[in-house]
Amino acid sequence: MQESQKSVETTLEDLIAALEQEQKEQEPKDPQEQQQQQQQQEPEKINTAELKLLLRLQLRINDRTTDADQKLQEGENPAIRNLLKDLAGNQERVTRMADLILERIKKQQENVPPQGN
Repeated sequence: MQESQKSVETTLEDLIAALEQEQKEQEPKDPQEQQQQQQQQEPEKINTAELKLLLRLQLRINDRTTDADQKLQEGENPAIRNLLKDLAGNQERVTRMADLILERIKKQQENVPPQGN
């Protein structure tokens, strides 16, 4: 399960970095372009915020899983096993949310016409 968590974490970090880099590269040079681009960037800003939130959730799941695993190694505890099951469910939800956001980002990028330099 920890490999899956690390994979989701890395994917989210990569997506955040890519979106932020794309926003920097597309900074307009004239005021009229800037206004048009601001209107187009609204969905991207939301995506970056959503991804950052998902990354925080993922990191929290990672930390709680590591803590629970350490406690489980110390001795058998049914409460810890239940916690691990809950964390596995949370992990599945975060993965699904990340997949949905990724699909939305891909659709947005397909619908944005390339800018001429």
